[in-house]
Amino acid sequence: MTSVAHWQAVADVWPLAETSRFISLDGADYHVQVSGTGPDVLLLHGAGASSHSFAGITPLLTPHFRVIAPDLPGQGFSSLLPPERSRPGAV
Repeated sequence: MTSVAHWQAVADVWPLAETSRFISLDGADYHVQVSGTGPDVLLLHGAGASSHSFAGITPLLTPHFRVIAPDLPGQGFSSLLPPERSRPGAV
């Protein structure tokens, strides 16, 4: 099952799902939540987490900022990167 297919299975219960979108770049799909207006704020989660980590703080920020919360590669609903792009110094 692809990351997008996984997303479709849970989208109706995922926090802030209405702000979610998928971006394809260089053969990988990235799940990103974008909401609010104003200066950009980028929220990055730690290992084993996803954009859902910010469900509590995002509504507090969106009146003042455009909040961008991506799922990092291989986490949440973003696809894994191929092995050749998953090492230090990979381009």
